[in-house]
Amino acid sequence: MKPTVASVLGIAFVVALSAGVLSAAFVAPGAANTTSATASTSTVGEANVTIANQTTNGTTVIVRSATLPEGGFIAIHNDSYLPPSNDSVGSTIGVSRYLSAGSHQRVEVVLDEPIAENQTLVATAARDGNSNQSFDYLSSQGFIDTAYSRTAGGAVDDRASVRIVNATSLAREAKIGFPNQSTTGATVTVQSVTLPDGGFVGIHGENYLPPNNETQDSLRGFSGYLTPGTHRNVSIALKQNVTENTILLAIPYRDTNRNQSFDYLRSNGENDTAYAPRGATALVSRGSVTVEQTPETNDSGATTRSTTESSEESSSAGLTSLFQSLEIVVIIAMVLVTYLYFRLT
Repeated sequence: MKPTVASVLGIAFVVALSAGVLSAAFVAPGAANTTSATASTSTVGEANVTIANQTTNGTTVIVRSATLPEGGFIAIHNDSYLPPSNDSVGSTIGVSRYLSAGSHQRVEVVLDEPIAENQTLVATAARDGNSNQSFDYLSSQGFIDTAYSRTAGGAVDDRASVRIVNATSLAREAKIGFPNQSTTGATVTVQSVTLPDGGFVGIHGENYLPPNNETQDSLRGFSGYLTPGTHRNVSIALKQNVTENTILLAIPYRDTNRNQSFDYLRSNGENDTAYAPRGATALVSRGSVTVEQTPETNDSGATTRSTTESSEESSSAGLTSLFQSLEIVVIIAMVLVTYLYFRLT
């Protein structure tokens, strides 16, 4: 029996409708809404920094307050930071330890080199641009860890007059900064150390202190020879990895025999003795060291999520492929029906 036009069109409609129903049934989970939502960013307060006029011995300055919305540092500059020099890199004479996001009060900044004359200093609030908690503005020639910007334009900074007292007696004293930090257990980092005559930095356990006084057996590691002056971010390998959170001590040592080799242990404490402020046996900086969790412990949830997401993506890809195949079937069916129609009429 010769099919009528109505019957051919009816067949086409049924084929298309069936394919559409099958396609709808096999849409991948979540594929109904293909527009991805953009996560909103919460509004944070503006960065600011305040440094007041002050009197100092020339080795440190105090920043009264600072707000760092994303964390970062406070850098101290001499007046060559200001016009007409505008030397933001070369003017840097000190930088704070890493400061977490939020507001901070009375931040003490150790200067790289003591200053001996009254002068104007500038404090700037700087970002941690590469999130490594290390101030890389100088080593990157001003491209990394740049200053926060004000809404109206310009860097977030403040200036103050600094008056120096008793600078001569303190100008050649050693200084060391060993902040709280996280580590994989193999190394620790001394933020800054000033060695007037050169020397080394030793890392000790708390048994160095009274009542144990184990000045040699407590040694956990030491730096290579450091030239006279100030050094930043000195990484020191430990003799044995730290396996749990602990307190460690950083101590600057002299090179008393001028051979650029750390001989404190082999000389039984006779050579390369510690730098010591007046009235003390050694200059000691104490820091809390937190051991980072291993990937297996810390990221187990992330691994599970990654595996689940991977499975979902594979499933979604398979369903999408099926959906595309069904579309091809519909097109072929329509072409075939059209051919039959013109063939039979």
